[in-house]
Amino acid sequence: MYQFSFLPYFPANGVDLKVNRLHLFNLWRAGAGYIQDPTVRARVERIANIYVTRELKPLDQITIAVLEENYAMKPLEGPQTNDLKNYVLALLFCSIAKNNSGSGHVNSTCTSEHFTLFHQDFNLEGEFIGYPTGSYYRVENVNTLGRTQMVKPDYVGDVLNHRYDRELFGAFCNLIDQNNSDDNFIFAALGWMRFAFLNSDGYPYASRVVMVATAYEVLFDLPDFKKEDTLAGAIEALLQTERMDRTGLPKLRKQNALGKEK
Repeated sequence: MYQFSFLPYFPANGVDLKVNRLHLFNLWRAGAGYIQDPTVRARVERIANIYVTRELKPLDQITIAVLEENYAMKPLEGPQTNDLKNYVLALLFCSIAKNNSGSGHVNSTCTSEHFTLFHQDFNLEGEFIGYPTGSYYRVENVNTLGRTQMVKPDYVGDVLNHRYDRELFGAFCNLIDQNNSDDNFIFAALGWMRFAFLNSDGYPYASRVVMVATAYEVLFDLPDFKKEDTLAGAIEALLQTERMDRTGLPKLRKQNALGKEK
């Protein structure tokens, strides 16, 4: 049994990104250079061909996600799967933080769907492929490769200029690699941020506010009551915390409503 992890709608079709244990690369542009076994590569490419554009052409955005140089495509273990999920969550957040908006920035906005992560099991022989679908009600599907096509939804736009906060992403990657359970709440909060930036049709705006609010509750471990006071206190404490380089956070020569210099 083999397995490859991939993002079918990644916002950059020429990506070749290595950070810590993570490597993201475009299958069609760089797959031959990294997946050395030609039989495995041919099988991965054939499966990837089921992901198509509205014109039923193979997607050029198919991005392979490799952890710990697993170019042999061996199945990931539980902790590895969780780490890969957190890597992608972090990159999603760091990309959304760099989103452009307004005139002159058409097709430069990332959404959560651009970072949809799948894990596809496969064998080197046979015509059948199995894959689950659905979120509330999960369906296990089995079909033949030649008769299966996954059309890219129209609400997953093309991103012509993908940017992300590299420093912040590097910090998230270091947290993942440290494998400290005390940091789990950070990635739980990022999961709620992912829900806030879904772009699927019919997703109500009010739900986004709830998801962001929940992310803050998780991040700051807010109590059931007096959430506003606790949140404000947490932000005040954060502003007073020294940075890792011991220089402290910069303060503006300006006073806020309480007369404090910030």
